[in-house]
Formats: sequence, structure tokens, C-alpha cells
Amino acid sequence: TIAAQNCDQLGMTVSEQVLEKLPEMYKETPAYKRVARYVEDEHLCIPGDDYHDFSMKDINGHMVRLFDHAEQGNYIVLDFWASWCGPCRAEMPLMVELYHKYKDRGIEFIGVSLDKDEAAWKKAVKDMGMEWLQLSDLKGWDCHAARINGVRHIPYTILIAPNGRVMMKDVHGRKLMDILERWAVKK
Repeated sequence: TIAAQNCDQLGMTVSEQVLEKLPEMYKETPAYKRVARYVEDEHLCIPGDDYHDFSMKDINGHMVRLFDHAEQGNYIVLDFWASWCGPCRAEMPLMVELYHKYKDRGIEFIGVSLDKDEAAWKKAVKDMGMEWLQLSDLKGWDCHAARINGVRHIPYTILIAPNGRVMMKDVHGRKLMDILERWAVKK
């Protein structure tokens, strides 16, 4: 159970090794299933691979396809969050600051909400000043974009290069600031 509780700290390689070494009798245990799900999710979005395209409605009800934004030649910060998520709300002032600093320097921000409550989602976007493209299918953890990218917790970011490849995932705070500064087009 130690591995099941610490998959993110152990990483994919160690988690895979744990699964391989466990006897058959453990394969139906909740701990084994959690580690197996972690490994499966990690394989869904791998840095260096192409991003997973999806379509979803924006905050105004218009259908938006990620491909249409990824093909514009900018870096993309794909940010998974929800109005009910305390850590997401705590990080949002930094995201707002980064958006304003880099929006005209070759970096596009796209938010994907894991909300179910449309009114709460829209209120959070307004209250927190999230002026960038906001998407949601209002399915909570069953969000299609989250599922195809192996998102297991929020906040969660996926950084996409102009060539459509996943560069990094689950980057926050100072590390995200440093990456965006390196990527930004100097003006």
C-alpha cells in the first residue's frame, strides 16, 4: 500500500516495477488497482508525444477544438482546474499574472474546468479574472479532455510546443514561471 499511496513521488518506472513484482493474488486489491491506474494514466500523456486533440464548449457555449489553437504556432498552457478546487483557486492569481505577462509573447492559455455546475464555473472565471479561453463539458471528473490526458488531480497543466508535442505536464509555480520566460517571444 505504500506504493499505492505514493505513486506520484515514486514515478512511473518504479510503479511499473512494483506491479511486475507483485504476485498474482494481489491483482484484485485496491492498492494494486490504484498503482495500475496511475501507470495507465501516465501513459496517456507523455512528454515528446503529440498532444491529444479534443473539442469542448467555451464559456459562451461555442464549440472549440484544441487543434484550432495548437496550429497557430504558439506554445499552449493547458490548465485543468475547477471552481470548487482550493489549490486551483490559490494558484489562479499566479496564472492571471502569467497570462497578462505572456499572452502577447507567443504563449496561449486555455483553461479546462472540471466543474459540473455551470453557474459556479462562470462565476469563478469572472471573480478570478480569468480572461483566457475557458472550456468545460460540465462533467466533473468525467471530463473528456481530463480522461484522455490522464489527469488525476487538479490543478494540472500540460505544456504544448508549437509543433504540437507535449513538452511537460503538471508544472506549477516558480518552475512554470521559469519555463514560460524561456519560451516567450521577446518583444
